[in-house]
This record gives sequence, structure tokens and C-alpha cells, in this order.
Amino acid sequence: MSNNNHSDDEEMFLVGKIQAQKVEIEALQKQLRVTEFQFKQQILELTNELERERKRTGELENEINTQISSIGQGEIQSFATQLEQKLSEAENKLLEYKANELKLQKEIQSLKRKPENEEIDELKQQLVKMEETAIALIVEKEKVIQDLKSQLECSTQIQETFHDQIHHSDVDDEKDIKIQNLKQLVQELNQKIEQDQLHFDERLMKLEHEITERVLDSISHQINESKSVEQDLLHQINLYEEKIKNQDKLLVSQEKLLQQVKDEKYKEVSFYEGRNAEMQKKLSSALQQVLKSDRKSEDAFKQYTNLQREKTILQKQRDEQVKLNVKLENNIRKQIQDMDELRQYNNSSQQQIDDLEQQVNHLEQQLQETKFYYEEQLQMQKIHLPSERLPSQQEEQGQGGNLLSELLTEEISIEKPHNTQQSEDSFHQQIPQTPQSKNGGGHLFASSRISNASVNTKRRYQEMEQLKIELHSVKHENEQLAEEIENYEHLVGVLQQEIKAQLLEIQNLRKGKLDYSQERDLRIDQEQLKQSLHKLETHFITAKLSWAEEVNFLKSEVKRAEKQAQESTLLYNQILTEKEYFQSKLKKLETQIAKKEKKNQNSQNTPLSPIKEDDQTIKKKGFLSYFGK
Repeated sequence: MSNNNHSDDEEMFLVGKIQAQKVEIEALQKQLRVTEFQFKQQILELTNELERERKRTGELENEINTQISSIGQGEIQSFATQLEQKLSEAENKLLEYKANELKLQKEIQSLKRKPENEEIDELKQQLVKMEETAIALIVEKEKVIQDLKSQLECSTQIQETFHDQIHHSDVDDEKDIKIQNLKQLVQELNQKIEQDQLHFDERLMKLEHEITERVLDSISHQINESKSVEQDLLHQINLYEEKIKNQDKLLVSQEKLLQQVKDEKYKEVSFYEGRNAEMQKKLSSALQQVLKSDRKSEDAFKQYTNLQREKTILQKQRDEQVKLNVKLENNIRKQIQDMDELRQYNNSSQQQIDDLEQQVNHLEQQLQETKFYYEEQLQMQKIHLPSERLPSQQEEQGQGGNLLSELLTEEISIEKPHNTQQSEDSFHQQIPQTPQSKNGGGHLFASSRISNASVNTKRRYQEMEQLKIELHSVKHENEQLAEEIENYEHLVGVLQQEIKAQLLEIQNLRKGKLDYSQERDLRIDQEQLKQSLHKLETHFITAKLSWAEEVNFLKSEVKRAEKQAQESTLLYNQILTEKEYFQSKLKKLETQIAKKEKKNQNSQNTPLSPIKEDDQTIKKKGFLSYFGK
């Protein structure tokens, strides 16, 4: 009983878990449906806006076509192309002339700069050399002067000493001689110094004269070379000037021709200016409409940002859903483990039932054998007993059939005590007994538990079927979304082609214009249109990628759910087959047990026949001793 209660509690706990998970899944499904509905609304709004823009573009195309049909488009284009070709040729020639002039000027400047720079560098080098030699000579001269100064100082000191000696002491002849000698030496030294100075001055003059001669020679040589170069350059410049004059003459003649052509064509252009003004007005209105469409594109971009925010929210919800799916997978694994345990339990119960069937069959065979034996014994007694005891014997015969089961149990207990004791113990252990019926209660309880399990499995199967239906609906909605996205892409492509065609037509019309200011304004408008188209294309591509990612994610989730549903259906089919198998066996056992219970009740209700010996002695002797054997 405790095991059964424990299994029932586990089943109830599993059922509660499944119901809670079902509630969570339903909440998530509601959120997904709400978000899908919002996406559908936004897609419908965008498609409506695209259809409106498409209608407007169609109207603009019709207006432009009518205007083009009214104007001779071929004449305008041919005239514009001719003018553009002539202007481009003239501009190219002017650019070539200007480039040639710049090249000549650069060459002249380079040729003028080269000799000057070379002469200056050579002169600088010579001056540096002259300065170095002069500095070396000056240093030598200073050294000689310093030596002479030192000698003069020594001589002056000697003179002073001599003068001091002369004043302080008497003049001797020897001293006078020495003084005279010293004076002579001083005079000689002064003469040498003067001679050295003269030689030094002569050397300096020679060096200066040589340096000046060399510098003058190099300068004259460089001047001659520069003159020759200048003559060559002047000759080349004259040639280039002649060429430039010829080219100027050609340009003047071409300008005259252009003026004539312009004067001729100006009359034709003035005729088309009125029509061009009307076209400009219409184009300005078209540009205003395009600007309005740009504003709408900005609104669409804002909607796209809102969609991205919603996408982030949905991504978070999907992450939560993935976590819940993981939890569900874990719970399903636990349920599978529980189902395996139930299968093991069913297998063990099936083995027990098979053992019980074998025991019942054995008991039935023994009952039949004992019944047949008793019938033979009763017939023998009828033959041997007198006629007076026939009625009592008939009553005993009627009662003997009721005692068959008790005698059978006694005989089995006498002949095979060990086997019966083991079988009864196993039987009582397998089937829980009640005060009313000790044989059939356990089987009835097992059948009721299996019926409860079948009810739970049916509920689970119903839930799985509901989930499959919802998954099919989600898959169908995803397919519809994919079709709508493809239609939206097709519409956008058609609109892009139409807008490109309109731009080409506008460009062709603009070629016929001569006012550069208007062309600049139109180019600015064209660039703005291109930028707006580029923005729309980028927004569409990003939205397409995001939608593709969402569709792939939903498809993967649908595939996972389908796999889980297939696995659950397989498990459910296996459970149903096992259930049918066990139910058939239980029905057989219940019929057999009902028959046995009826027999037992009949045996308990019928009174026992009078027997000469006591019941205790009969139980001890056995049913063979009752007949004198």
C-alpha cells in the first residue's frame, strides 16, 4: 500500500508540474500571438504606404510622359548633345594649352635657377677655402707676434734690472759692455721682426692676388656658360611663344565659330525656354512630393527603430522561452525516467501475474482430479450401501461436491506442504488482502491504478495534440509572413525600378538646360533623392535581415517542437500498447478470480454433511482415510 501511495503521489506531482508548464507555455504563446499581430499591423501599414507612393509615382510618370510627348524630345537631346560636345572639345583644348604653358614656365624657371645656384655654391666654397687659409695665416702671424712680444718683454725686464743696478751701484765697464751687447741683440731682434712682418705681408698679398685671380676666372667661366644657357633658353622661349601665338589664333577663330553657333542656337533655345519653365514648375512640384515621401521615409525609419526595440524585447522573451524549453526538456526526461520505472514495475507485476496464473492452473487441475476421484468413490458407496441409507447417502453426495475445495486444500497441504506454503506466501505478498476478499482485492487495486495512469496518459496526449495544433498554426502564420515579406520585397524592387526610370527621364530633361544655376539645384535635389533612396534601401535590407533571422528562429523552434511532439507520440503509442496488453491480462485474471470467489462463496454457504468421525481426525488422516484406505 505504501508503494502504491508513493507512486500515486509521484504521479500527482508530475501532473501538477505538467499543468504549471502548460500554463507557462500558454502565456508565452499569448505573448507570441500579440507580437505577431503587432508585426502584421505594422507590415500592413507599410504596404499601404508603399501602395500610396506607388500611385503617386504613377501619376508623376503620366504627367512627365504627357510633357515629353508634347515636346520634341529627340530635337532637344540632339541639340544639347551637340552643344555639349563642342563645349567639351573647346574646354579640352584650353586645358591642353594651359598645361603646355605651365610646363614651359616651370622649365624656364628651373633653367634660370640652376646656373645661379651652381655659381653661388662654387663661390661659397671658394670663399670658405679663402677664409680658412686667411685664418691659418692670421693664426701663424699671431703666434710670431706673441713670440716677439715675449722676447721684448724679456729684454725690457733685463733693461730695467740693468737700470736699477746702474742707479743703485757704480757703473762698471763690464756692465756697460753687457748693456751694449744687449742693446745690439734687441736691435737685431727688432730687425728680424720687421723682416718677418714684411715676408708675411708679401705672402698674404700673393695669396690674396692668387685667390682673386682664381675667383675671377671661375666667375667669368660661369658667366660665359650661363650666357650660352640663357641664349638656348631664350631661343626655346621664342619657339614656345610662337607656338602659343599660333594656338591663341586658333582659339580666337574657334571662339568666333562658337559665338556664331551660340547665336544661331540661342534663337532655338529661347523657343524652348518657355516650355522648360513649365517643366521646371512641374518638376518642382514633383520634388516637393518627393520631399514629402522623404518625410514619410523618416517616419518609417522611426517605426523601424520602434520595431527594433520590440525586437529586443522579443529576443529577451525568446531567451526566457528557451530557458523554459530547457526546463521542459529536463522535466520530460524526468517523466521518461518515471515511465521507465513504471514499465519496470509493470514487468515485475506481469511476472507475478504469470506465476499466479500458473498456480491457479495447477490448482484447477488438482480440483478436477479430486472431483473425479470423489465422484468415483461416491458411486462405489452407492453400490455397497443398502437401500435405506440411499437418501442420506444422496444428501451426502450433494454435500460432497461442496467439500471438494476443502478436501483439495487438505490433500495439497498433506502431500505438498512446502510448495503450497511458498506459493501462498508469494501470493499474499503480491496481492494485498482485505477483510471481504483475500484473493481479488490486489488485482482490482492494480487495475484501478493502471486506469488512473491511462487517464493521465490520455491527458498528456491531449495536451501534446493541442501543442501540435498550435505549432501547426504558428508554422502556417510564419509561412504567411514569409509570403508577405516576399511580396513587400517585390513591391520595393518595382518601386526602385520606377524611381530609377524617373531619374533617368529627369536627367534627360536636364540635359537640355543651359542655366548652370538651375542644373546645380537639380543636382542637389538629385543627390538628396539618391540619399533618401539609399536610406530606404539600407533600412529595407536591415529589416529584411532581421525578419529573416526571426523567421529562421521560429522555424527552428517549430522543428524542435515537432520533434518533441513526435517523441511524445511514440511514447504515448508505446504506453497505449502496453496498457492494452495489461488490460487484456487483467480482464482474464479478474474473470478467473470472480469464478473462484463464486465457488468459495458457494462452498461457504452450503452446510457440511454429517460425518461419523470428527473434522480434526479427518484433517489428520486425509480424504483417503475417510473411505477406508
